Amino acid sequence: FADEIEDDYWKMLCDRYLLYLNNDCDYKSSTIEKKLFVLRKMVEIFVRDSICSLDDVTRPEIEKVVSAFIHETPKSVSHNLSDLKQFFRFCYENRLSTFDVSSLFPLLKTAHETKISMVFTEEEVKTLLNSIDRVSIAGKRDYAILIMAALLGLRSVDIANLKLTDINWEAKLISITQKKTTNNLTLPLLNDLGWSIIDYIKNGRPDVESDYLFLEHRAPFNCLTPGGISSIFTRRLHDAGIRIVSGKKYGIHSLRHTLGTTLLEKETSLPLISQILGHQSIKSTETYLKLNMKGLSECPIDPDMVFNR
Repeated sequence: FADEIEDDYWKMLCDRYLLYLNNDCDYKSSTIEKKLFVLRKMVEIFVRDSICSLDDVTRPEIEKVVSAFIHETPKSVSHNLSDLKQFFRFCYENRLSTFDVSSLFPLLKTAHETKISMVFTEEEVKTLLNSIDRVSIAGKRDYAILIMAALLGLRSVDIANLKLTDINWEAKLISITQKKTTNNLTLPLLNDLGWSIIDYIKNGRPDVESDYLFLEHRAPFNCLTPGGISSIFTRRLHDAGIRIVSGKKYGIHSLRHTLGTTLLEKETSLPLISQILGHQSIKSTETYLKLNMKGLSECPIDPDMVFNR
């Protein structure tokens, strides 16, 4: 990455930052590549404008950088600027600059917009779960994973990271620290889920020393990754013969959205849904209002009444 930068000063800074991202941060390689892409774009602007030092960066120069991303979606712009501010804070904290350049960034307010995945009906979820062969080792594991996603709405990364010690069998609770929000979340170990986990541990889980609950069913029996869990969902969905609406976004996250929508249709309060799904912001939960067509149909507006008023 740094070899593509001609200026020695900026090359040195980028080398230091790359070392920090690789050694001190728990980022996936794709995340690091994305951060470096944004950084390289900014450095190109600085080099072109003969900015030779962090201390030479001014507010107008930062505004020029911001304008380079302004054609992208609001969410993308927000993420890009956050990545750049992280770079500047790193430089300041490591005494590579005399002031925190991130303070020069303008405050941009972007609309909170959450894209909703496909939502399944209760019958489709039952069809999915009932189609799994629970006699086989893989079937026992996959059933426990998918019923957990359907009943608790856990994200794939949290299911992958679930450890045996996260389950309190006596209290019938599952307690985790969410990967996305870093917030603690405690959920009930529902009966059907509990028995499916017991069946997997006793009759399907490989007899190896591992803290993680869900493992690959073939040697070397590594713990499953979030991508592996998503692949299980896609394969099982196909095997169940469930039709996917053309052009509609879907994935194991769809089970999470299905749970949120079902709870809303059963008149569960938004704060409680937010607590169950472990949302960091109530705005994320409000997105389910868009999908509650049953609830919306019960409060129609009479046009004559509106215009007469």
